[in-house]
Amino acid sequence: MNTLLEVRSGPAYYACKANVLENLEVKLSRGNIRKVLVIHGQKSWEVTEPFFPSLENIETIFFTYGGECSDPEIERVKKAAFEHGADALIGIGGGKLLDLAKSAGNSLQKEIILIPTLASTCAAWTPLSVIYDDNGSYVRYDIHEKITWMLLIGPGILLNSPINYLRAGIGEMVRGQCTGRKACHQVRLY
Repeated sequence: MNTLLEVRSGPAYYACKANVLENLEVKLSRGNIRKVLVIHGQKSWEVTEPFFPSLENIETIFFTYGGECSDPEIERVKKAAFEHGADALIGIGGGKLLDLAKSAGNSLQKEIILIPTLASTCAAWTPLSVIYDDNGSYVRYDIHEKITWMLLIGPGILLNSPINYLRAGIGEMVRGQCTGRKACHQVRLY
């Protein structure tokens, strides 16, 4: 019988409020972050861009992801972060994109900042990534040693998500479970 109890907490910093991103540059500067790789999808960036501040003193590289949290996509993000010398990765999007940012950031030992655009995912909180193949079929889940540095929830961003995702998120919160992620149940995080 395995008696080892291993606990991984949620993000080191969590904030949920209107205009949550307005102090992002200050927080990054305090963390000695000078260069960030911002990973986003097309739709997630469209809803987040009006809220995303101009980072005057932080070099910002924008990176559009390919739609899956797959091993090749993780490698592509890692390569971009390495080539640009990013100090941190900012993931803006739904569950797969947030898992992608966590996986790449953990592999590179970089700080991870997550800005979810969907209320229906627990990916922003959980210290794991669900990995798929390039066709979207489940492959495995990876549990991370490094926790997310910052989780920033902008209600205005979430309100711009598709209504069916907002309803799904409310339903999961009411039930107190993450029904959308196989791995959450497998590792009994909830």
